[in-house]
Amino acid sequence: MKETREKEKITSENILEKLGLLDEDIENSIAEEIKKCEEDTEKAKRHLSSTDKIKKVMKERYSDINETGSIYDKKSTEIKDENPFQNTRRELYQDELNDNDE
Repeated sequence: MKETREKEKITSENILEKLGLLDEDIENSIAEEIKKCEEDTEKAKRHLSSTDKIKKVMKERYSDINETGSIYDKKSTEIKDENPFQNTRRELYQDELNDNDE
């Protein structure tokens, strides 16, 4: 009878220890998921800000496009590209690649 109680006690202690380890694992998993969510949120914010940058740059560079009807940059007489959006997208894509490298 005494042996049975000791076995039960040992088993109970083992179970409690294992439950403690499980709790720790669960907490670590939750912390990892929170970190991933925060990283994804930062990526989404950068993506949104890059679209805002595109709009701002395009407005600055080509705000008089409706007046002149051409794709000339206001500051120069040289055509930048057949597609005026291409340079901006390329620049911002490079910025995003540089951000990801950091």
